[in-house]
Amino acid sequence: MLISADAMYIFNGQVKAWVAEKMPLCSCAGQTLFVLFGDTFERCRKLAVEGAAMDKESMEEISEDSEPDHANSGKKYDLYDEMIAHPAHLIRRSYQIFQAGFDEDMSVVNITPVQWIILVTVSSFPGIDMTSLAGFAAVDKTSCGRAVAKLSERGYLQISPILEDLRQKRLSVTPEGKRVIDQTRPGVSRLRERLLGVLTEEEQINLINALQVFVSRNNELSRAPQRRKIDKKARKKSTT
Repeated sequence: MLISADAMYIFNGQVKAWVAEKMPLCSCAGQTLFVLFGDTFERCRKLAVEGAAMDKESMEEISEDSEPDHANSGKKYDLYDEMIAHPAHLIRRSYQIFQAGFDEDMSVVNITPVQWIILVTVSSFPGIDMTSLAGFAAVDKTSCGRAVAKLSERGYLQISPILEDLRQKRLSVTPEGKRVIDQTRPGVSRLRERLLGVLTEEEQINLINALQVFVSRNNELSRAPQRRKIDKKARKKSTT
């Protein structure tokens, strides 16, 4: 149980001093909280109300029913508070929320987030080469290659050689791939509403702007930085 320092008025001075010394501390909303385990709190309250005299020995006896005291317990709670407010933890939690929403709203097609962004990118830039695709979609080359192979197997992408550079492949979306993209449009709208609907309009704008600034300024920290450069020769040939 947690009790604020302000609420300790129910204890007499001796009990209060013992609780402050023995019980671990944590903080919440700027308040100092004492952590009382088991029925320690209720027993202290009854003893205080009844005006029972409590010497050090009897107070130590009360602590036997509580969780074992550990050195630096307060620091442990402070560390937890710090951890759950850490941007890394919040970003991980944000991805968990996104993944759950994506799985539900995009269930009409059996496609992963990486496959989806790759399919949409190829649709927007027909004839794009593999290297440029990985940069535009911000996906590492290995994952990009696996996703392209999977999408090709399912008939969503067409892979063609680039005669000027046989090491590269030109990609385009097939009619079946375009049908899948059309099928996902309602799901994309639902996913956006699911993620942002809990926020006010102003909060939504602020969040999107902050995320755009965050990923832009930290782009080089990523294992797959976004590169918006395309092989112009491949693009030109795909449109001829």
